[in-house]
Order: sequence, then C-alpha cells, then structure tokens
Amino acid sequence: KPMPEAKTAALVRKESSTKENWSVQVHATRDRESAQQVAVQLRSQGYAPVISKIVRDREVWYRVRVGSFASADEARASVERFRREGKFPQAYPVSD
Repeated sequence: KPMPEAKTAALVRKESSTKENWSVQVHATRDRESAQQVAVQLRSQGYAPVISKIVRDREVWYRVRVGSFASADEARASVERFRREGKFPQAYPVSD
C-alpha cells in the first residue's frame, strides 16, 4: 500500500540527505501479469521500467519502478508529471 502523502513527503526529506539514487514506483501488485502489462505500457511511452519481485509478510509483490534520479527533488518532479498527466496517480518517489 502506498503511504499517505504527508508521510511520503516526510520520508523523502529525511532520506534525501543520505540517499542519492532515486526512482519512482508507479505500480505495485501481487499479480505478475499485471506488473508486466504496466511495464509494456511504460515502455510504449518511452520509459525503461524495472520490475522487482519482493516478499512482504509472506506475500509476493511485484514493484514497477522507473527512472534513476540523483535527488529526491528530481524524483518528485517526475511523480508530479505522472499525476498531472493522469497516469499512475499512486506513483511516489523511492530511494534505492
């Protein structure tokens, strides 16, 4: 589940001083095929998505992320673009 925006912003500020590799998570699902469909959609728009498989609370999740940003501000700008264009309103910045 994405975090409420206020918590996400607080995390971004806290981590920005220690992390320098940022991306944008645009989708998270337990369905591998859904993640692959989102990746295909992103590729058709010129992005280079990365799907990662994680286990959280004994459940398998597939995260779809794009970008490699040097700062939290760059990642946030990309998030705003996704939201403004109506694509992936649940997108949020993450530090790797």
